[in-house]
Amino acid sequence: MNEVAWFLSVNPVSSIRYFEFPFIERYMPHISGGRYLDVSSPMLFGCWWLAKHSDVEIDFINPDKNDLYTNNMILKGLGFQGRARFCPQDASKLPWPDGTFDGIWMISVIEHIAEPDDIQALLELQRVLGKGAKLVLTTIVSSEFRKEYRSYSTYKIANIKPDAQGNYFFQRRYDAQTLKSRIIDVLDRMTLRESEIWTEKKDGLFDEYVQGWLKNGIKTTNKDPLLMSKYFEKRDFHDLKGFGIGCYLFEKNS
Repeated sequence: MNEVAWFLSVNPVSSIRYFEFPFIERYMPHISGGRYLDVSSPMLFGCWWLAKHSDVEIDFINPDKNDLYTNNMILKGLGFQGRARFCPQDASKLPWPDGTFDGIWMISVIEHIAEPDDIQALLELQRVLGKGAKLVLTTIVSSEFRKEYRSYSTYKIANIKPDAQGNYFFQRRYDAQTLKSRIIDVLDRMTLRESEIWTEKKDGLFDEYVQGWLKNGIKTTNKDPLLMSKYFEKRDFHDLKGFGIGCYLFEKNS
C-alpha cells in the first residue's frame, strides 16, 4: 500500500481524467439511497463519489484481481468498505438481475475489451440498469479506426491470450462509424442524452506523451494538468484530427 500511496500522491488524477471526471460529475444524477456500478474504472472516481454522497452504495467489478484488490484496500483505508462491494468479474456476464442499478460509469474501459465481449458487456450493462437510469461511458475516439496491440499483457487477467504473432490486444480507437455500430446502436434500449469530445490540438501529441510514459514512467505525468489544458480542446467529431476522448451519457428507456 505504501507504493500505491506514493503513486497517487504523484499522479492522483492522470491525463484524460481531467475531461472524464467532470463530465460524470455534471451528468450522473445523485439518487439518495441509490446503487451504482463502477465498471473497472480508475479507482479514485468511486472513492470520490462515496465521499461526496454518504447515502449511496457502489459495486465495483474488475477481472484484474490485482487492480480490484488495490481498489479494495484504498476504500477500506478511507472507511468506505460498508458501502462498497467488490466482484472479480468482467462486464460480459454480470451476476445481478435486470434493473438493479440507478447508475453505471465505465471510464476508458470499453476500448480495452476484446471482441466480441465488448458488445456483450454493453448489453449486460443495459440489462442491469433500471428504467430512467444513466450510463456514462468514456472511450478513445479518432478520425480513423484502429486496433492497438502490445508485446505483453497490460492487465492481469487469466483468460487473455496472445494472437498468432504473440501480441496482446490492448485497445481500439473508435471512429464515428464504429462508435455508432459498436456502442450507440448496441445500446438499443437507451437514448444518448449528452456527449463531449476533447481532442489534441495537434495530431500526434498524445502518442508522444504515451511514449514518454512507457520510457520514463510516472515522472512523465507531473505536467498532466498543464498538458491537458494547453494542448487539448473541445471539438465535434467531424473536426477530429488525431487522438481524442469521447464522453457519452445514455438513459435507459425501458
